[in-house]
Amino acid sequence: MTAKTLNKLPVPGATLHYEVTGSGPMLLLIPDGDSDSAAFDTITGKLAAQYTVTTYDPRGNARSHTTPPTSHHPTSPRYTADPPSTQPNDEPASVPPATRHTGEPAPALPATGYAGAPPSTRPDGEPAPALPATGYASAPPSIRPDGEPAPVPPTTRYTGNPPSAPPNDEPASFPPATRYAGDPVAVSTLDALALIDLISPTAPAFVFGTGAGAITGLDLITHHPDRVRLLVAHEPPCIDLLPDAADARAFFEDVHDTYRREGVAMAQLLYAGGTGLDEDDLPAPEDLRPEYREFLDRTTANAETYFAGKLLAFINYHPDLTALATHATKIVPAAGRQAANHLPARPIAILATHLGWPVVTFPGAHPGYASHPTPFATLLAQVLEAELT
Repeated sequence: MTAKTLNKLPVPGATLHYEVTGSGPMLLLIPDGDSDSAAFDTITGKLAAQYTVTTYDPRGNARSHTTPPTSHHPTSPRYTADPPSTQPNDEPASVPPATRHTGEPAPALPATGYAGAPPSTRPDGEPAPALPATGYASAPPSIRPDGEPAPVPPTTRYTGNPPSAPPNDEPASFPPATRYAGDPVAVSTLDALALIDLISPTAPAFVFGTGAGAITGLDLITHHPDRVRLLVAHEPPCIDLLPDAADARAFFEDVHDTYRREGVAMAQLLYAGGTGLDEDDLPAPEDLRPEYREFLDRTTANAETYFAGKLLAFINYHPDLTALATHATKIVPAAGRQAANHLPARPIAILATHLGWPVVTFPGAHPGYASHPTPFATLLAQVLEAELT
């Protein structure tokens, strides 16, 4: 059985829990909005023989803890810069230490944020190139398939680069660390980008995203196409593409309002009924592996994070169809066979028309990777293999 390593990656405003299994080209699996890395446990082992499979908990979910901002400065329409938090004695608060792939603790991150992160190690044990001290947005340049260096992403989405040392060689003070401020989709994209830059710094990654994770994948290939080798977009709920978008938006707003009035449990029931998730053919709870039962228990806490701060942002995401058409050869539209008529799967059929590709039908309903893991993983491997050949 292929060993799995559990790791932590500090990013602006959060520390991401991620897991790495296998070897080969990187395959990043992005879970749905109320999910976490354990959603893919049933297929990871089946893919790890060919790929370095990387899964993670989206920020705020399960083991990816966020750092609450202390203040906001309206310097950017998408992000603001917040000063580092301080302890009661006014000393800077320390950032939790990172964990290397080897399992050994890495040196503690300086209190100035992500820009000075210590170098990590790759899954193969070799040191990964250290990220430059230019902040989260300026990761090492990637290499395009034609062998030419890809341009470094602009620093307009995360800001806050450390200045150079003053002439007297005294250490320069760092500007405030950047924090999440109001655009969950953009932040989710940059979290995914940080993982790709860490695990596969010199080559683009294969990406599979489902639900809200597929929206992250679409935004990632829109803004950072040179970091994505192939995207399998599984049922992104881009409701603006639907002819009845107003009705779909009203449904999700009702879910959000129900969460605020009556709590997570009632919102989950409404959400499941309106998206067809109540028809999923998962095994009975007593037949599930203990780890998967624990994962399902965590979804209540994950759902609270999703309903409170992410749901409306993701369902209101409008894909840039022109940009996506430019990269159509690297996008595979996908949906579950039993989900085709339900809300999460309907937008991908419209997006597929814009891209000029048919929808690849995966086994099961929306979470077919859990209910039909073997045929799901087999088909996903075939889709990825088709790109390789």
